[in-house]
Amino acid sequence: MELRMAVTLVVASFFGTASTVTVVIPSTPQAICPHLHAVLNHSILRQTALPDRVVVGIASLQHISPAVGHCLNRAKKQAHPVLLEWNVVHEKPSPGGSRNAALAVVLPTERVVFHDIDDVSHPQWFELALMHMETNFCVFGSYVFERGCNFPQSPFCRVGNLSEVPTIAVDRHGHNGLRTGNLRVDRTKCAGASLVAAVPKAYTCGAIHHGNTAFRTISRGDRFTTEARGEDSRFIRSMMKRHQEPCVYVAFPVVCYKCDASRFGAAQTMCACS
Repeated sequence: MELRMAVTLVVASFFGTASTVTVVIPSTPQAICPHLHAVLNHSILRQTALPDRVVVGIASLQHISPAVGHCLNRAKKQAHPVLLEWNVVHEKPSPGGSRNAALAVVLPTERVVFHDIDDVSHPQWFELALMHMETNFCVFGSYVFERGCNFPQSPFCRVGNLSEVPTIAVDRHGHNGLRTGNLRVDRTKCAGASLVAAVPKAYTCGAIHHGNTAFRTISRGDRFTTEARGEDSRFIRSMMKRHQEPCVYVAFPVVCYKCDASRFGAAQTMCACS
């Protein structure tokens, strides 16, 4: 098993602060070769605000095979200028365990954006999240998906003024009637629908995407449960209860849920909004 511990670099972020912006990707060994290269090149490295580093967390009872090790090292070289690292823990595999494996090498001074390995983010999502982190502890977004994820083009469109993207204040009690894990929005009524390109009806504006939440800080005591499903929504609720700071929901599709990034290809270029 190969264990890479992270070396933290404190550099200027997109907004000129001393906080490192780190993307956390939970994974299994089996998902590395099919997805890591694609999610880096078609999602993370296409962001208008690049992170400083990406940490892949893997909880597994299996040893990391030479083939998976090759894929990790290949991705590390191709991630430049972003630093790519990984941390492997030898334990029963679980989504929460993989998230915790990555957080084990993340400092409380770092701003963290979670990114599932089989999702694709809107190219302005990190910039939007960092903008709202100035006044909010955590930032949520909505998602779009298509059954089969066979997109003819990117479902995302460029936003000229990010401050115009509608937002809703969120707390663990459901401020403004919004509860994490309990929001279902019809695509035609989605607050951000006017900012989405014309796409087939199969695309849906869905709920808060718990897996791709952004946090201004995550302390050493903030960890995911490894015993139950829904670990991401449980983590969000515990974070909001523990830190008692404002959070915001960006009423705008920022994630393509469970989409193979490689299917976008060159069509990932943002389309114009009408």
